[in-house]
Amino acid sequence: MRRLNKATIQRIQEMSKSGKKQTEIAKELGVCQATISYWLGGEELRKRRSMKACQSFKSKSKPERSVVYRRRRRYLRDYHRKRYNTDEAFRIKQIRRVSEYQRKKNGDRRRSKEIGNTTQGIEV
Repeated sequence: MRRLNKATIQRIQEMSKSGKKQTEIAKELGVCQATISYWLGGEELRKRRSMKACQSFKSKSKPERSVVYRRRRRYLRDYHRKRYNTDEAFRIKQIRRVSEYQRKKNGDRRRSKEIGNTTQGIEV
């Protein structure tokens, strides 16, 4: 799911005012109709939906929450796996992220070892 920027949201509102149906707007922008409905519903409706979802989750027992967490993790894992295997740009982006993370992690270790070794009089 992609995030909509302010310009796209304004475009949705303008298209709606001009008389286009939500399904037509959704097709033109390449998003689902529910997204269009969400952004045309107004700030108050979005806040109510968010609060209702939060209350619903908080009202669950601890075992029920763990089931929700497990399902979400499984969904995200499967989503990323599928996207990694089908989308070349996504794969390259993920590989760069992991490489950057490992480089930073190892770089921090090397620096701390170098600092520790030079203070003890040992050259690296």
